[in-house]
Amino acid sequence: MKTEVSSVDVSVIVKELKDKLIGARVEKVYQTAENEILIRLYQVGLGTIDLVIEASKRLHITQYPRPAPITPTNFSMGLRKYLDNARLIDITQFDFDRIVELKFSREAEYILINELFSRGNIVLTTSDYSIIQSLKIQRFKDRTIHPGEKYRYPPSKLNPLEITLEGLSSLFKASKTDLVRCLATQFNIGGLYAEEICANASIDKNKLTQELTPNEIRIVYQAIQKTFEPLKSKQFMPTIVLENEKFLDVVPFELTRYTGFTKRQFDNFNQALDEFFSSTEVLRLEKLKEQKLAEKIADIERRLAKQQKSLEQFKTREFEFQEMGDLIYNNKVQIENLLAWLGEAKKKLSWDEILKQIKTLPQANIIKEVKPKQGLLLLKLQSLDRAKVVEVDIDFRKKLSENAQEFYKKAKKQREKVLGAQKAVEATLREISKLREMGLTAIEIEKAIPTKRVKRKVQWFERLRWFISSDGFLVIGGRGAPSNEEVVKKYMQPEDLFLHSDAHGAPVVVIKTEGKPVQEQTIKEAAEFAAAYASTWKHRIFSADVYWVKPEQVSKTPPPGEYLPRGAFMIRGTRNYIRNIELSLAIGIKIDNEAKIIAGPVEPIQKLAKYWVTLKPGRIDRAQLAKQLLGTFLQIASDADKALIHQFITADDLLRALPPGSSEISK
Repeated sequence: MKTEVSSVDVSVIVKELKDKLIGARVEKVYQTAENEILIRLYQVGLGTIDLVIEASKRLHITQYPRPAPITPTNFSMGLRKYLDNARLIDITQFDFDRIVELKFSREAEYILINELFSRGNIVLTTSDYSIIQSLKIQRFKDRTIHPGEKYRYPPSKLNPLEITLEGLSSLFKASKTDLVRCLATQFNIGGLYAEEICANASIDKNKLTQELTPNEIRIVYQAIQKTFEPLKSKQFMPTIVLENEKFLDVVPFELTRYTGFTKRQFDNFNQALDEFFSSTEVLRLEKLKEQKLAEKIADIERRLAKQQKSLEQFKTREFEFQEMGDLIYNNKVQIENLLAWLGEAKKKLSWDEILKQIKTLPQANIIKEVKPKQGLLLLKLQSLDRAKVVEVDIDFRKKLSENAQEFYKKAKKQREKVLGAQKAVEATLREISKLREMGLTAIEIEKAIPTKRVKRKVQWFERLRWFISSDGFLVIGGRGAPSNEEVVKKYMQPEDLFLHSDAHGAPVVVIKTEGKPVQEQTIKEAAEFAAAYASTWKHRIFSADVYWVKPEQVSKTPPPGEYLPRGAFMIRGTRNYIRNIELSLAIGIKIDNEAKIIAGPVEPIQKLAKYWVTLKPGRIDRAQLAKQLLGTFLQIASDADKALIHQFITADDLLRALPPGSSEISK
């Protein structure tokens, strides 16, 4: 099965990425695994796009982004320092090799070099290829990857798209290998495409290149042109090849090698690569999780077996000690007579005499052994059910009742151990049951499993700030000067209400009435909304004044000699003020067949959101709070809702919903 992209794949990837990503802006860079980064880009008209880059393996747009780590790595922080908010201005493949260069522009130009061959790297350089940082520090015979060094490419191979017939002839004459090996190594195209060329040429792939005739060399040259013609014409047919219903390979165009195989075709090669590598990775990690789950359950079951064995041993010992105590009393007369005789005999006789005479006593049949030094009599007593003989040690220095009590005490200790062991067994059984119930979610592995992100269909007002009031009215607001203009000029109707705060940088807020009378509750909520997104929040002022007017009172025409900046408006006539509005804002997640972020006054958000928190001005910066909120929502959500949140919501989405400045969770 394919494990990394080829130089042919890279050629197609770069062509597709050029068409889609040039001009996109970097929103954030994450290091999502040891050798993997994710660049989150925003492209006008397309929205958020995730570009995954895995050193030595792959580069493509993905719908399966891994969850971003809570704590960013040093490498990702370094990339953010130079690339955050930068524009992607060019994408190139170096010399038909598995090297892709992404050129970004901010205050200066930077190049992100992505090596997709074995022992590859991800390297950030300046425009003159001075290395700023790299994923790994590497030293090779002919180059060093280290900050401060100049980036040098690996030794170049031949380009099959540029080779001439004369160049091919010279190559074959100098080569000492067979045809397929020569093509694969000298052109850096790998075995698959080398064999495809041989098949198209109908020449034995194992024939030594020095034995090829001029006519055969010409045929091979024509086969090279034929094999790679789709790269020139851009006539691609992105395909995943399956074998026994499992992914085998992913190719950008048809290959003779895969004639007769089951195939799945895609609109573009990025989609095919994403499905192939991401699905393969998901299956691999899920299999790893299944293996670890089975191992964990097996470990716990081994512990359970030991606990159950101990439990049975404790029960057996409890029964045995209890029975020994009972047998002492059951043979009370014989044992007391024996103890009395022995007590008198010790006063008069030596132990040698005692051991001789004791065998003549009527109780001799229950005596197995006398242990003078230990002070013990080992007795053979018939069990209570008469089924066996039980050996019981009697301390002849103690009374019969004292001996019996010793065994009862031992039985009690074993009973306590039984109870403890039973609790341990029950707890272990619950642990196993819970593990089986949770399944793979109970297992954490170092690499997070990619989750396919589904893009929601966004309604027109979701590009703005918005909420639905408790009375069912849509309330919209601007995100800045340009969208303030848009709210008034494009969306405000004569029957609507206009709200604004006197604070600097306050959003324009409009209640969309659709000609219906507006209740005071909706106006109050819209005023709270306007106050929350004004600069008062950023300055940690905990209350604000907001006014409302009718649309005819709103004008873009300033008084003579004055100027209105973009996003500002002239208000004529009486303003209806709502004073001392307490600043607070609720952020919630509404769950249907998808997950959607909603933000606004507390009361309507509580009604609509399944999960919500209330914010107030505080000391946690917006980016940190967005991550904290995402973690909080994932922690309190059900397993099914967690999957939807992973699919539809990122920390960046939550960041866009937050008020300006720092905040903290109040509820």
